[in-house]
Amino acid sequence: MRECLHTAPQRLKRIYSLARRPCLLIAAGAAVRDRISSMPVDELRIAAQAMDLALRRERARSTMRHWSYDINRHIAMKAARDRITDEIGRRKARRQKKKAAD
Repeated sequence: MRECLHTAPQRLKRIYSLARRPCLLIAAGAAVRDRISSMPVDELRIAAQAMDLALRRERARSTMRHWSYDINRHIAMKAARDRITDEIGRRKARRQKKKAAD
């Protein structure tokens, strides 16, 4: 699962493929904190972007009152996205603190 994602087309392809499968994103967000903290930052950023796209689609379903809209899935996706962005923020703060100490 750790392929090279340095080129923009590969990164976008990964984001769109994850956004089409919100259950994978929810599982990643609901993972144990140790598992999320061990994921590479690039994977976390890709997951966060894919989660934003999936949430946008879910909100569109909600406003159209589509039959497949599920509020529980919407809440789980938002919670997972918040958890992933919190981890990214923690790592950024740690890196800045370390940089300030040096």
